[in-house]
Amino acid sequence: MSSSQVDTEEVIKTSNEVENFIKTQTNAVENTVKVFAEILESVSAITQENSAAAKEVAASSEEVASTAQNLSSLALDLSNAINRLK
Repeated sequence: MSSSQVDTEEVIKTSNEVENFIKTQTNAVENTVKVFAEILESVSAITQENSAAAKEVAASSEEVASTAQNLSSLALDLSNAINRLK
């Protein structure tokens, strides 16, 4: 075998190895992009759930405040009624 033939075969072998390496890296990058897309979808879903939960907490807080105000008014009425009976 001539030196140039050996060199050519070595270059072809190296080129094939590089091509396989690039294919492997391309697959890894594609998989990474897919995983990041899934993470972003999950974060978006969590954000929406948190927003809904915050709205529910706000509505519950309003109900509690309204009930507390009604109880305060009722307690004042009871106190006035007791004072009239004295």
